[in-house]
This record gives sequence, C-alpha cells and structure tokens, in this order.
Amino acid sequence: MGRETITEAVMFFDQGHVVKEMLYPEFEAVLDGVVQINDFRNLLVKSAFVEIDSTLSVRSAVLFMIDFDEQGYADKDWNIPLQHLAYSAGLGPDLGAGPIKLACRSQCPVSWHQAQMWDPEMSPDASHLVSIKRAAETNNLGILADRKPPPAPAAVAASQPAEISPPILDQSVPILDAPLAADPGIESRALERRLSKQYQKEHRDKVANLIKRQRLHISTLKTRFKEELMQTNQLLQQEKQQQVKKLDALKKEMAMQSRQNETLKRTMKQQLVEFRRSREEFAQQLQDMESEEMGDIARIKAQYEDQMAQRLQAATAELQDQIEVRDVEMAYRNELDGQMQEELESLRSRVEELTLRQSDDVLEDLSHKGVVFVAYHPGVGHITIPLHDIPKYMNHTMGYVASKCFVSEEQYNQWLRHYESPNCDARTTDGSRCSVRLDRIDSPGMYVDGHSNHCDKHRGLSAVEAVKAARSSQ
Repeated sequence: MGRETITEAVMFFDQGHVVKEMLYPEFEAVLDGVVQINDFRNLLVKSAFVEIDSTLSVRSAVLFMIDFDEQGYADKDWNIPLQHLAYSAGLGPDLGAGPIKLACRSQCPVSWHQAQMWDPEMSPDASHLVSIKRAAETNNLGILADRKPPPAPAAVAASQPAEISPPILDQSVPILDAPLAADPGIESRALERRLSKQYQKEHRDKVANLIKRQRLHISTLKTRFKEELMQTNQLLQQEKQQQVKKLDALKKEMAMQSRQNETLKRTMKQQLVEFRRSREEFAQQLQDMESEEMGDIARIKAQYEDQMAQRLQAATAELQDQIEVRDVEMAYRNELDGQMQEELESLRSRVEELTLRQSDDVLEDLSHKGVVFVAYHPGVGHITIPLHDIPKYMNHTMGYVASKCFVSEEQYNQWLRHYESPNCDARTTDGSRCSVRLDRIDSPGMYVDGHSNHCDKHRGLSAVEAVKAARSSQ
C-alpha cells in the first residue's frame, strides 16, 4: 500500500456553522496579502485548520482565530504554525475514523499561542466538530476521494475453501490447538470466547473515547467560565471606579457648598456689625438734636427705629432664605452620598454573589457526581442536606437544625445549653447558680425551660417566686 494522501484545508465559521472553505495553499495566499476576503471585513473570525484523508475523514483539527482589516486582508502580524500544532496536538473525539488530533484553547501544545485559539461547542445541538465533519463529507473542496467499500462477507467466504474456518478476529486472541479444533463444540466455545473478548475490547475503546471527549468538554467549559468571570470582574471594577469618581466629585461639591455657607455666615455677621454701628450713629444724632427740638427728635427717633427694624428684618430674612437654601442643598448632597454608598454596597454584594455562584456550581457538580452533604448536630444526629437546602443551612444553621428537630430555634438553643452543661440554672440567695447536676434530656422536643434545667428544689418556681423564697429564708 502507498502512503495515505492527506489534504490540508481551512474552514471559517459564523455562528457555529462553516461558511467558507479553502485549501491550505489558498489560505497562504490570503496570509501573504495576495487575496482579500470581503465577507470578513473588520471581523475576528473563528477558523479551523483541518487535515482530511482520501476517505473524506477528518484526521486532525486546529481551532484558531484570525483578524481581518477594513479591506478584508488578513492581519500581517498573524503567525501560528498550524501544521506543527496539528502534528503535536493531543487526541480529541472520534469523528468516524478514530480519535482525531485536536488543538484548541483548552488543549494547546504551544502555550504562547493559546490566546489565539478557541474552544469548540461540544453539545449535541451545536457542535463545531460535527460541522467540520459534515463539511469534509460534503467535499466542496473537490478532494479526490477513495471510498472503496470493504469486501462483502459473502465474497470473502466464496474465495475461501468450503470448510469451517474461524472469522477474522482480534489477533491478540490465541488460536486453539489443532487437536481441540477437530471437535465442533470446542471450536464453537472458542469462537464465542474470541467474540466476547473482541467485543469487550471494542467496548473499552468506545468508553475510553467517550471519557476523552467528556474531559475535553469539561476543560472547554472551565476555560469559558473563567473568561466570563474575568470579564464580569473587569466590568464590575470599572463600574466601581466610576461610582467612586462620582462620589469624590459629590464630596468636593459638598465641601465647596460648606465653604460658601461659611462665607455667607461671615457676611451676615459683618452686616450685623454695620447695622449696630449705624444704630449708634443715629443714636448720637438723636442726642445732638434733643437740645434743638424735642418733637423732631421723637419723630426722627420713631422714623429711625422703623427704618432700622425694616432694614434689619429684610436683611435677616434674606440671609435666612440663603441659609435655608444652602441647608436644603446640603441635605440633598447627603442623600446623594447615601445613595452612592448603597450602590457601592450593592456592587460588593454582586461580586460576592458571583464568587458564591462559582462555589454553587462546584457543589452542583459534586452533587451530580453522587457526593452527599452530611452534617452532625446534637439532638438530630447525622442529617443529609439536599443541594437546594445548602444556602439555607449556611445562612441560618441553628434555625435549619431546629426545624429538623420540630422545635423553635429558641427552644433548640436552650436545650443545647442544657445538653452541653446539664446543671441547674436557678439562682441562689447570693446570686450564684445552683449548678446541681441534672439528668440530661437527649431530645430537644422533651426539653421544657424552667423545668428540665432546674433541680427538684427550684423546679416549678418562677423568677419572682425564687427571689421571694430567698428573702423569706433570710
């Protein structure tokens, strides 16, 4: 047999489907800037370098991304050794001719090219690898295919002598000795064992391929989740920085308003001083005029007092209005400050929620794999916690355990103190605890406060009655 013919091709994707195919020499012309692709202007395109054999079966795939400029030319600085990656790639899923070699972001043999790779969708509804397989079988590239079917079983049987001979099986199964082959029953059992061993080997190979495919799927999902989490954290950090900047601007504006209020207060004090000075001047004038005419003095004095009262009232009202306006503005700024603080707390809660969501995904993954969450608490023993009850258990553990004991949280906490220290809680005359050893109540539902935690001497007495009994004993 001659060397198997391998055809190298490049396929371009859009929304999970192959939209364009070309042979690798044509793709090299695109990289050299000889050919442009108008359909990919200003786009970052997901692509796949594929090796196809003469039976139109996919043997290897390298999933990479390439950028095109405004005129449809490929990025001049793009340089990924596709053939080397295809040669050194790890095994991927079986596309009909055995496991293919697959290089992607989660399975990249050269780490510094990982940023320019991408992971395929592995779900049954949308699989990039299935799209590659269908495109290869459609053969839009015009590959010279050799699809000679294997010889039929009847033709093989006709070409052999007319005697009973075993079918072609796995060569690893030992052949029976000649004396045993003479017995048809022994040969039938040997044939059955061979078929069983060959079936087991095929079954193990299928299971191994399925496990490899699932591992690759899990690896791609983890990589995608990490990228989404990093992007979300970056967006939250940017939003947080913007909110902090707004808060700083509001604080500066509040400080400026405070300075303006102080300036207004100083102005009002200066005007009051000037009014007092004017009043003293008018008083002096009145004293000078008393010797001339008492009537004029009284009239001028009354006029002066009216004018001064009006001016003082007007100035006071004006300044009071200004102060009230400033106070309203200060209250509004304080309210904005509180709102910004609440928004910051909300952002922190969202970051914590994303972190908890990652933990919830891990718990859900463990639950699907059969992991059971068990906790031990006095009074209820070992309890199995369902996955949907884990947040309730983490946020309010004692309340959750008390509900399992069919008692209130307060009664469970009282019983727990009694269970950990079964002593009398009653107070003696000197104010100390009685501390007489009691029989421990093992069930929270059987515990009665004031009865189960008191000795025979103090049982049945209320706090007031206990104090009266102590005083009477004195």
